[in-house]
Amino acid sequence: MSQQLNAQGLVLIIADLHLSAADTALAASFSGALDAISSIGDLSQIIIAGDLFDVWLGDDSEDYACGAENRNTLEQLSRIAPLSLMHGNRDFLISERWAESIGATLNANDDVVINTASHNILLCHGDHLCINDHQYQNARKQFRDPNWQQQMLALPLEQRIALGEKLRQDSATQSSEFLAHWDVDQTAAIDAAKRANCNTVIHGHTHRPGHHASQGFNRWVMGSWGEDGGYGLIVNTDTGEISPIWL
Repeated sequence: MSQQLNAQGLVLIIADLHLSAADTALAASFSGALDAISSIGDLSQIIIAGDLFDVWLGDDSEDYACGAENRNTLEQLSRIAPLSLMHGNRDFLISERWAESIGATLNANDDVVINTASHNILLCHGDHLCINDHQYQNARKQFRDPNWQQQMLALPLEQRIALGEKLRQDSATQSSEFLAHWDVDQTAAIDAAKRANCNTVIHGHTHRPGHHASQGFNRWVMGSWGEDGGYGLIVNTDTGEISPIWL
């Protein structure tokens, strides 16, 4: 089920920051974007569409996964405009309670429909549209199962951190053949958009920023963040226009 977003003015969408307490350079890059974000006029909503953190192992992992500087930046961001978080494939254990503690709201749905004056836009992290990665899709079903999550969160934090480190190491050593399947399927994206009565999809996850247009359908892909900043999109809900922005 998709959540409907009826915002007015401009909506800023970013994704795939992959923050961690250990990466101080990335934390500085994120905090350095605050001035640029605050200068965007008529900003009515900020959405982080998944993978805000490189890994999130429960709210008690904040010191490891987030750190004080990133938390401070997020709190400042929530004071610029209403801030909404979406789950990604790395931070699906973020709770509504933790989101509220930084002044944000959590949208636990896979999809959000942004209503504009001219058309509807389907926003998602995008990992559920990588249908050719059968191994990941099977794992995703397990990771999103409430019973599995409850069992995971019941483990000691040190054990969860060790498991998280192993998953990250396994991901870093994937072959180029595997990475070829690690992309959003265009047909799956179109089908998802049609089900939600949309003609445009915005997603992250793949770290392959770009704009793909075919047969009246548009797919915008956000990139990941680095030490030199990050890529985002601004949606003008009054006109339906979508504009890339570097922060």
